[in-house]
Amino acid sequence: MNKEKISEWHTLSKYQLTDETLSKRYDSIKKITQRNDLPFWLDIVRLYLGIKDNGENITFFAKTFQDGDPNFPVLKIEKLLKVLAGIAILCKLELATEGTQEEAKVEEKAEEGAEAAKEAEEIDHSEIAFIISNALANAIFFNQYKLDSK
Repeated sequence: MNKEKISEWHTLSKYQLTDETLSKRYDSIKKITQRNDLPFWLDIVRLYLGIKDNGENITFFAKTFQDGDPNFPVLKIEKLLKVLAGIAILCKLELATEGTQEEAKVEEKAEEGAEAAKEAEEIDHSEIAFIISNALANAIFFNQYKLDSK
């Protein structure tokens, strides 16, 4: 996950981003991307596409940023949450890509010890990333939703 990309995406929300805030958002994104449950990520895709959903997953998503940053706005944050959802999706997809590159290295090291393989298997981002990309592609392909951001 790249802080520069997070900063670049964040400009779409029209909120100012200081270095301190960037660090807090980065930490929150890291925490969120460690989740690997499908309903959560489908709700984040819905949030990103602008589909109304105020369930517990969206509450957890917003609360993660609010807990990490006491200055996080509490009113009129729909656009900010949509942008943050896009950032989280991008970071999750990047982690899946990094994971596939790491798998080759782990296979080489697996013979050296089972411990290296165990570390790489802690979180498998690729399955969730595949479902996220399918959900986005299908929604856009069938002209159900139009992306208005990067």
